Amino acid sequence: MSQPNFVALGDVAEITAGGGAPQEDKFFTEKGFPFIRAGSLIKLLNNEGESSLEQINEDNAKIHGLKLYPKDSVLFAKSGMSATKGHVYRTKQPCYVVNHLAVIIPNKLCDASYIEKVLKKYSPVSLIQDPAYPSIRLSDIAKLKIPLPPLAEQKRIAEILDKAAAIKAKRELAIAKLDELAQSTFVDMFEKKLLQSDKTVGDFFEVNNNRYMTNLNDTDEVPFIPMSAVSESSKLVENAEIRKYLEVKKGYTPIKKGDLIVAKITPCYENGKQAVVNNIEPLFAYGSTEFHTFRHDDSGLIFVLHYYLQTWNVKRKGAASMKGAAGQRRVPDSFFKELPFALLPAESVEEFKSIINKCNSVRSKFVGHVAAIEKLIASLQHQAFTTGFNA
Repeated sequence: MSQPNFVALGDVAEITAGGGAPQEDKFFTEKGFPFIRAGSLIKLLNNEGESSLEQINEDNAKIHGLKLYPKDSVLFAKSGMSATKGHVYRTKQPCYVVNHLAVIIPNKLCDASYIEKVLKKYSPVSLIQDPAYPSIRLSDIAKLKIPLPPLAEQKRIAEILDKAAAIKAKRELAIAKLDELAQSTFVDMFEKKLLQSDKTVGDFFEVNNNRYMTNLNDTDEVPFIPMSAVSESSKLVENAEIRKYLEVKKGYTPIKKGDLIVAKITPCYENGKQAVVNNIEPLFAYGSTEFHTFRHDDSGLIFVLHYYLQTWNVKRKGAASMKGAAGQRRVPDSFFKELPFALLPAESVEEFKSIINKCNSVRSKFVGHVAAIEKLIASLQHQAFTTGFNA
C-alpha cells in the first residue's frame, strides 16, 4: 500500500481550547457533565472514568462561559508542565474542559479514535517552542501535519491499535493487582503493631545520614541517582548515572548500597517514589537532594520499613506533615524520625518475604509481557502511519 497523504490537522478538525475553571466549590454539582482539568488526564488514561471527575451543571457552566464539548473530542495539555507529558485522551461523553487543554473535534473526514492514535505518534509536544515555559499555540496545532488515509482505513488502524492497547492494559492491571496484594498483606500482618509501638523509626534507623565518602579524588566517577530513576510503583527503574565526584560531593544526598530512598517533595512523595538501592556498584552512590535516606545493616528491617512507608495511613500522615510553599512542599525528616515502628517476629517477616517473592516472580513475567507489547504497538504505529496495514 502506498504512503498515506499528509494533511494539516486544522483542515480535518476544529481546533479550540477549554474555558476558565470555576474557583469556588459551590459551582461544582452532584449532577451535570464532567469538568476535565489538565491533571485529570492521567486519571482518565488510567481508566478511572469521567464519572470520577467534578461535575458542572448547565446553569453554572453558563455563568463561567464554559462550552460543552461533544463525545469523541480529543484532548491534550497545551500549557504548563503537563504540555510536556504527551498525554492524549478521547472523551467518552460530552464534557466541559479547562483552558489549559487543547480540544480537537474531528470532522466527517476523520475518525476520532484514529486522531487520538495519530497524536500519540505525532505528538504535539514537538510544537513547544520554549521548554522553560511550555506552551503550544492553537495556530501551530492547526498546522500540524498528520497522515490521513481513507476513513475506512482510519477505523481499521484504530481498531488494531485498540486491540493491542487492550492486551497491554490487562497485563498492567494484573501488575497493579499484585502490588495491591503485597501491600494489603503487609497491612493485615503488621500495620497495627507498628502504628501502636512506643518506639519510632528514629530509634532503629539512621535517617538522612549525610556523611560523605572521604577516600575519593575529585576526578573519580561515582553513581548518581536522579529522581527520574525511581518509579511511582516503588521500583528503581534504571541504572544510576555516572558523574564526577567533584560534581556531587557538595549538596547531594549520600546513598549507601542497601539504603531506602524516599522522595520528600510533592507530588513525588504522594505518588510513591521510593526504592531500596541494591543495584549500585561500588557500595555507595549519590542522589537527588529531594530524597530522604534510611539506613540499617539489617536488610530485613529495611524491607519492613519499605512496605510500611507505602501504606495508606503513613502516606496520608506524611502528606499532612508537609511544609513549604505551594509546589515546593516537603515531608520533614522529623515526621519519619517520630513515626512509630517496632521489631516484628522474624518468622512472620520471613513468611511475608516468601509471599512477596512469589508475587515478584509473577510480576516480572507480566512486566516482560508489557515491554513486548509496547514494542509491538510501536511497530504497529510505524506501519500504520507510513505504509498502512495490508488488507
